Amino acid sequence: MLMLSTSEPATSLLENLLDNFRNPDFLKWFRGEFQITALPETILSCSLETIPGHHSSWLGYLDIQSSTAKPLRLVLKLRPVEQGYAEVLFHQIWQSSASNTVAPVYAAGLLTDFDCCFLLMPDNTETHHLPCDINDTFTGFQPDKDLQHAIIKTLAEFHNEAAELLKDEELKEQITGLGFGRYRDHTLPLLESITYSSYLVNSFPDDLLSPSHKHQIKERLLDAVYFWNATLRPRFKYFKNITISHSDCLLHHFWLPDDKSQRPQLFDFDQATIHSPVWDLVTLLSTGNFTDIDASLDGYREHSFLKYSEDELREEFEALALCQIYTVLAERERGAGELLWRTRLVRLLRLVSLH
Repeated sequence: MLMLSTSEPATSLLENLLDNFRNPDFLKWFRGEFQITALPETILSCSLETIPGHHSSWLGYLDIQSSTAKPLRLVLKLRPVEQGYAEVLFHQIWQSSASNTVAPVYAAGLLTDFDCCFLLMPDNTETHHLPCDINDTFTGFQPDKDLQHAIIKTLAEFHNEAAELLKDEELKEQITGLGFGRYRDHTLPLLESITYSSYLVNSFPDDLLSPSHKHQIKERLLDAVYFWNATLRPRFKYFKNITISHSDCLLHHFWLPDDKSQRPQLFDFDQATIHSPVWDLVTLLSTGNFTDIDASLDGYREHSFLKYSEDELREEFEALALCQIYTVLAERERGAGELLWRTRLVRLLRLVSLH
């Protein structure tokens, strides 16, 4: 893990990193520290490509060429940890299909308890733009119905592509080798304990939930924990080392084409996609201010190859919405900003018909 002064411009940080990678001693340390066995011991050349815009905290791509290994690309991510300093996180990636504009790129690397594994989409900054400013996500931006439908369709197609990619045995082997992320101990469910969940529900602001609704939430959280353990966790057995990590606002990971004849593209999803596509659907609808939940679920079923029945999709959707209520309450307990947790919490409560 590298600690860098944030007083330096991003370009200077990248130049310094590039110099480090030309140093054999640094390369040896880096290879062992981040357990990147694909990183060759000697490098012929390496180059940096910056990622323009402010859509994420990704700094740039580091492309490495050697005479003994395949070309390797690392993604550099800058995450503030204290005033004046930042960590640079490294993620090794495998490009699944360069010719497919929807195919995700699988990422691994050093991840902390406050980070997660990502599926990265190809960078489309030249042809696509964000539907709204990141800062506007929780302050009322609402896509029109046509855009809502297009985004739901794109999400379903993204999941279709991910399911197809998992048929690739070599890729499966790479994915199952990842052991990083928030929930390293997979004997634990997403909800750590019923006692803690009940404590969080009791701390609901009174203007959001009546006492009777709090009681309902507690009862339904029990059902959600059971559903998680009985229905979802068995799916994880094959992907035993891949992390489920709750995602952030997925709306600003959608790109809209500058050319209206093209469809939206996905840029950034976390590894929840592999286990439970519905988790992504819940996150999208609870952060994206979608107007018609039923229409969104119907649209997802229409375009998904995963063949959920209406009842199956609804059951999983409501259970995971309850799980996300838990994560939002936990974030509130840890001091998340009110604009973030309150807006999202209200939308999640609507998803389970309690607001």
